[in-house]
This record gives sequence, structure tokens and C-alpha cells, in this order.
Amino acid sequence: MIGHFVKRDLRDFLFWWTALAAVTLLVGASAGWLVGSSARVFLWMAYFVFAFATGPQLLGSTWRTQHQWSRHYLLALPLSHWRLFAIQHIRILIFWLPLVVLAVVESALPGLEWKRFDTIDWVLYYFGLPASISLLIEMQIWTTLDMERIATYLPKNKRLWAGVRCMGLMYVVMGGLASAWFDLLLPVGALRAQHFGLFSVFPPVSWPGASFIIFPVAFLAAALWARHNARSWCVTL
Repeated sequence: MIGHFVKRDLRDFLFWWTALAAVTLLVGASAGWLVGSSARVFLWMAYFVFAFATGPQLLGSTWRTQHQWSRHYLLALPLSHWRLFAIQHIRILIFWLPLVVLAVVESALPGLEWKRFDTIDWVLYYFGLPASISLLIEMQIWTTLDMERIATYLPKNKRLWAGVRCMGLMYVVMGGLASAWFDLLLPVGALRAQHFGLFSVFPPVSWPGASFIIFPVAFLAAALWARHNARSWCVTL
């Protein structure tokens, strides 16, 4: 059953995958003349946008659309809804694989930022990667379902506040993860200022030890959020 979904997803998003491959080849060809790490930063952004934009489209729609499967069709399949919800996570995770591969390859490349890494730093790096992606996937699912609820069920006078709350939670999650990764990858204040300019003056960005706290919290929050998302996606869970 997973193979059936994956083949369908690859066919439906063939243009996206082709465009991502073209961007990868372009960045690889231009890496020699782009200044510093600009090429790799651009590739990180492209992979992140790819995963973040495609994931919500896999959850199924409650209204008629030519671009998404009906959620009623998905829930009518002869599968337990828990297994079906797990399959949805696997489908979304596949679109995050380019970012995962890039993170692993990046850590194997020679660079000044890796020379100072000790065992604890490497453990945090390889623990923070799945923890961050898990939390982002749950945020994707929650945001998609919440925006669906806002557009469909809430009266007009409550939609603005609900939209602000949804966007605010997204910024909190993204800001927290950014703080953890900045702390792990750029621990030196001067180096942060060089890379992020004015952003380095904000306490969340320059909070020392953020990765030790945020990554475990993110992993636990993703597990709890998955339960909530399951019930929102299917009321029988």
C-alpha cells in the first residue's frame, strides 16, 4: 500500500521533483564561482521550500479538487485509520529526504565549522535533525488542518484571530528550532554577527545552550502533537 501511494505521489509531483533536480544541478555547477557558501545556502532554502510546500497537499481534501485526493476516499480504504495516518507521515517524510540527505552530506564536507565539533556536538546534530523534521511535519499537518477549519467552520468574526494564532505558532516553532541550530552551528558571537548581522542581537538567536534544551523538547512535542493531529485528521482516532 505504501508503494502505491509513493508511486502516485512521484507521478503527481513529477514537475516539482524535476525542478528540484534542475536546481541541484545548477547549484552544483555554479558552486565553483559563487562566493563563500552562497550556493549551499540557496540549496538549503530550495529543499526546505520544496518539503514545506508539498507536504500539506498529501493529507487529502474535504472538498472537490483536481490536485488532491479526497480525504473521504482515503478514510474509506480498507486500512486501519492509525496505519493510514502513519502512511501519511511516510508520504510527507519522503519530500523531506532531499533535505536530510543534504544535511548528512554537508556534515561530511570539510569545513571550519566541523573541526570544533566534539562527540556531544555530533550527537546533538544527528538527534536534532530528526527531531526538527518531526516537529516541522507535525506543524505542517496541524497548520493545514487548522486553516481548513478556519476557512470552513469558523464564523467570519473569529477567522482573523484564529489565523493570527496559527501564524504565531508557526513563528514560535520556527524561531525555537532556529535558535537551537544557531547555537549548535554558530556558537561564537562574532561568527554569528558576521553571518546574521542584526539578527544576532536578538536573545533567541544568541541563546547559549539552546540546542541542549530545544531538541529534546521538540522531539517530545512532535510525539504529543502527532496524537492531536491524528484526531483532527480523523475523528475516529
